Amino acid sequence: MSGGYPVTCFSGAWIISLIEGFEQNRLNLTRLLNLPYNLLEHSAKESFMLMKIMEYLSDSGISLRDFFGSRHIQEEVNKVIEPIVDREMGSNEALSLLRQDSIRKFHVYKKVDSALESAQRSLYLSSIVFAWTMFEAVAQETYHTLRINRPDLNIPENQVITGDNGTSREKPMDFTGVEGIRRAYRYFDGSNGLNQHIWKCVDVKELATTRNQIVHSGGLVTRRFIELTKNESLVIGQPIPIDLSLVNRLVKAALKAGQELLNFIDQWVCDHPL
Repeated sequence: MSGGYPVTCFSGAWIISLIEGFEQNRLNLTRLLNLPYNLLEHSAKESFMLMKIMEYLSDSGISLRDFFGSRHIQEEVNKVIEPIVDREMGSNEALSLLRQDSIRKFHVYKKVDSALESAQRSLYLSSIVFAWTMFEAVAQETYHTLRINRPDLNIPENQVITGDNGTSREKPMDFTGVEGIRRAYRYFDGSNGLNQHIWKCVDVKELATTRNQIVHSGGLVTRRFIELTKNESLVIGQPIPIDLSLVNRLVKAALKAGQELLNFIDQWVCDHPL
């Protein structure tokens, strides 16, 4: 079982697959956010290797013409240099310094390279959309999977909506927002205990609001977004200010909310055995 989750008392493999799927998405999201730094680390390692090759060629009296013109010489030089690079770059201290330097260089490059800055913003926007979709999916899949696998619980497939004229009609459960997910999970007694972590969590609500703004308005500020965030300093038509600190906060909110939801349902089914 993945770390952070209790030993489940669900009887079927279906709930295990839900948890494993959520964990895989968490890993995918982490990899996405680490991509710029991984690329910089790779570039730094390649540069370091090139420097060592140049030093070796100079010490050995091998010209660049001979090196680049002979595959055999390249292979022989690489046999000598690669272990040196792996040894010097492989220590924890070296990797730590490299990561710090990569992060520093990335922020320097971002300021002077508008293309890189735009790419980084796109990565942040994608991460926020991914984070909300991950939480929305685990809420929806957990609900419907439990409904199908535990018919004895009589979990409703639809919700009853009452119109302004007093007439009622049924429609499928809505998992596209915090309030819709909360309404669906009202079926489970004790779900109000999730107030602190999900239903009333400021970061989860901000995640949903920001995700909607990215998807529906291209990440540009609108009057509606200002009203929802109560941030009058924003300028309509300008990009939503997004930095790594905001992304980390919203992504962590999605991960925590998903874990709390799975933990809650796990305990609920333990308390309602077949």
